[in-house]
Amino acid sequence: MFRSIKSIVFSLLLAVAFTSCEKELSVENGENTLTGGTQSGTALWTLDGAPLLCATPLITGDYVVGTPLDPSNSVVITATVTTVGTYTIATGLINGIQFSGSGTFAATGTQTITLFGTGIPAIATSANYSPGVNGCSFLITATTVIVGPVTEGILNCATVSTSGVYTQSIALNATNTVTIPVNVTVAGTYAITTAATNGCTFSGSGTLALGAQTIVLTGSGSPTNLGPISFPVSLGTSNCTFPITFLPAPPPAVGTLTCATAINAGAYVQGLALDGSNTITIPVNVTAAGLYNITATANGVTFFGSGTVATGAQNIVLSGSGTPAASGIFSFPITLGTSSCSVPVTFTAGSADFFRCKINGVLTSFNVNLLSDTTPLFGGFTIAVEGDVSASTGEHLDFTVNSISAITPGTYLQPFGVSFATSRYFDPVSGQGYQPSESNSSPALSVIVTSVAGNRIIGTFSGQYFDLNGTGPNSKQFTNGEFNVAY
Repeated sequence: MFRSIKSIVFSLLLAVAFTSCEKELSVENGENTLTGGTQSGTALWTLDGAPLLCATPLITGDYVVGTPLDPSNSVVITATVTTVGTYTIATGLINGIQFSGSGTFAATGTQTITLFGTGIPAIATSANYSPGVNGCSFLITATTVIVGPVTEGILNCATVSTSGVYTQSIALNATNTVTIPVNVTVAGTYAITTAATNGCTFSGSGTLALGAQTIVLTGSGSPTNLGPISFPVSLGTSNCTFPITFLPAPPPAVGTLTCATAINAGAYVQGLALDGSNTITIPVNVTAAGLYNITATANGVTFFGSGTVATGAQNIVLSGSGTPAASGIFSFPITLGTSSCSVPVTFTAGSADFFRCKINGVLTSFNVNLLSDTTPLFGGFTIAVEGDVSASTGEHLDFTVNSISAITPGTYLQPFGVSFATSRYFDPVSGQGYQPSESNSSPALSVIVTSVAGNRIIGTFSGQYFDLNGTGPNSKQFTNGEFNVAY
């Protein structure tokens, strides 16, 4: 796989100590006293990626605190063999576990080594393991629960609590939540969406440990009817219903809009989906209090807002959604009662090939030195994408999607599995390499490939990246990631 110089920087902080000590060690057999890695045998070889990160290791199995490792806990790495023969290789013991493997290299060139894990993870943490003397390193994250579907839990809708205002014809928003007590008997992840009832749904997802706790569901949709409405909810085999009472809608508001002083917030780029930062704020002088329900659509984008307003001068905020279809200036017609006006929004052109995302809410494009490449991975496949913000700053982002079979449309996640994703970001301001961390969020990284055709990969990505190459305390949120790159 291709590795840019800037990509290697991400691993450098983890490897500086390894490199300085390993220069005095044998490249054939012996022990690395810093990492505890050992190797022996008659073959001569070097690990691909050494002394930095291993060249895309294939890590399988669950690593759970207090649970012994079994044969499913393995790591496949590659080595370049110059002399055939036998080999035995092992990592040091870190956090109660280590990895080792042995065998015979029957041919020179690129060969695979399978390392099997043994031991019991002691605490929930991430650690780098370095097999051999002048070894590369790979990251293993031990968690307190296995991240998998929750199959058993007892919901208690009798003591459910609600927040927010529920009014006929007024769309629900982030303030409309339902908190449900649950006693979890099988830990793992959950994803709940109620059936659409009265034009509304409640949904939520996350990870649950064993025992008594709560699940928070957020409402969406516009209520169509009045009165108490029951919403069914399920978790595993547990089912119950919770009531929501919807109040009558007030009369329509009357007022005068002033679009000339409206304020557009957020970035508007052709092909880049809008998010919560994209809003239009419109001054209005309300002469009769009541309900407003405004929708304005143009260029594949919709601005929407609903609620109630009192009399007097104030602002109405509309939230944007959708993906701009073209560049240029487009007018969005706004109506409140008998008052109408239009708000212009300028959409900038998107590049033919692009690689971009929002970092802590700031739109950032990595279209300089943009390229994508493919290479076999342990008999499997990889597509990698990388780019820079500019030719001089050094701000860089890359990711890979990997599979033992051909890369196809679908979701690729970190943690690692048969199909998985990896990513790295270099921040020139702090001088730090950032990577997703499985010990802090799950999934740590999500890459959704929507198309792989005609030597072009298209999709979206998001994740939470931590400094010190994924082990540090500081993080950056990567959202609204999009890519469309030829390879």
